[in-house]
Amino acid sequence: MAAPRVQLRDLLSRFCEPLRAVMLPAADEASQPGTLPPALQDLVQLVHPAERQGQQQDFPLAADTLHQYTYDALLISFLAKRVEYRLFSVAAVHARVVALNAVVHNELHTAGSALPDYNVLGLCCSWLSPTTLVRHKNTLYVASRGTSSLLDVIAVVSIYLRQVADNSGLPQPARVHTGFLHAVSGQMHAVIAMIEQDSRGLNVVFCGHSLGGAVAQLMGLAYAHARRRKGVSAYVSTVISFGSPRIGDADLGGHLARLIDHRRLYVEGDPIAAVPNPALVELRVFARVAADYAAHTARQHWQLPPTGRAERTDDATAPTATSVSAVRRVARHALTTYAARLAEHHGASRTAFNAQLRRQRG
Repeated sequence: MAAPRVQLRDLLSRFCEPLRAVMLPAADEASQPGTLPPALQDLVQLVHPAERQGQQQDFPLAADTLHQYTYDALLISFLAKRVEYRLFSVAAVHARVVALNAVVHNELHTAGSALPDYNVLGLCCSWLSPTTLVRHKNTLYVASRGTSSLLDVIAVVSIYLRQVADNSGLPQPARVHTGFLHAVSGQMHAVIAMIEQDSRGLNVVFCGHSLGGAVAQLMGLAYAHARRRKGVSAYVSTVISFGSPRIGDADLGGHLARLIDHRRLYVEGDPIAAVPNPALVELRVFARVAADYAAHTARQHWQLPPTGRAERTDDATAPTATSVSAVRRVARHALTTYAARLAEHHGASRTAFNAQLRRQRG
C-alpha cells in the first residue's frame, strides 16, 4: 500500500487559514519565489520536492533562521511552491506548534510547552493525518496526529478495556482502552509495511501528541513485536509522546516495558495526561510495572521550563495536579508570546491579529 500523499495547500487551508491571511495575504498569487515577502524568500529556496532529484534531501536551515520564523511561515513557503510529496525531509527546527494550535483551535491541552529543539512534531502531528512518515538525517519519524480539541480527546478515550485481537499485531495478553484500539486498528498494518519499506538503514522513532501519543505507543509496540518475530531478538522501539493519555492494563504495561523505550512529556496540570483516572486498580498496577522499569533504565530527564515536566517512564506517573486552570495560564502565555512574535516579524499588532482571526472565523 502506498504511503498517503500530503498536500500542504489543503493542510494550510484546514488549520492555518487565519494565520496565512495575516502573514502572507499575497500567497495565492506568488508563483515565483521572488514575489514572496523577503522574509520568506530564503525559506522558499530551500524547499525542493524529493521526486525532482530522485532522492531524499535534508534542508539545512541556519539556527538564527529557525528561531526567527515559525512553522506556519515554513508551511506557507511550501504552499508557494505547490509541493506535494509523501516522505519529506526537514531540519531540526525550534518547536512552536503548540502555541500555534492554541491560536488556531483555542485549544488549552498542553499549550505553551517548550518541546525539544530536534523534535519534528511541529510539522507532523498537528497537521498531517492520520500518521505520516518524516525523514530527518538518519532517522525516520513515524508521527501520529493528535485531536484538535479537548472534547475530541475526552470523547475518544473510552474507560473500559478491550482484549487485543489475534490479528491486531500487538503482543498478547493485553487489554487496551477501546478508543485507542479504534484509532490505531485501521492503519496499523499499512503503516508498519511502509516503515519496513522506507526505514532501511535508518533509526525509527514513533512520536505523537495527545491521542497521537497513544497511537505512537501502540504503533511502536506492534513494530517491535513484528521485528522480534522476524528474528531481531533485542529490538526496542523508541517512542516520544507529548501530553499522552494512559492506554491499557498491567499486561500491556509489561509489554511496553519490554519492547519500547518511551519518553513521555507533558505540562503540569494537563487533564488529558491524567486520563483515564489513575485511581482505577488496573492502572495502579500498570503504574507500578512501568515505574519499576523506569527506575531500572532511567536516563537524564529532558529539560523543560518550570511549567513543564519530562519523565523517562511508561505512563507511570500522573501530573501532580489535574486543574484545568494551570493549563489555561500556560495557554494565555502562549497566545501572548505568539502575538508578540507576529508583531515583531510581520508588523501586526496583537489587536489587529486578534481582529483578523475573528474575521476569518466569521
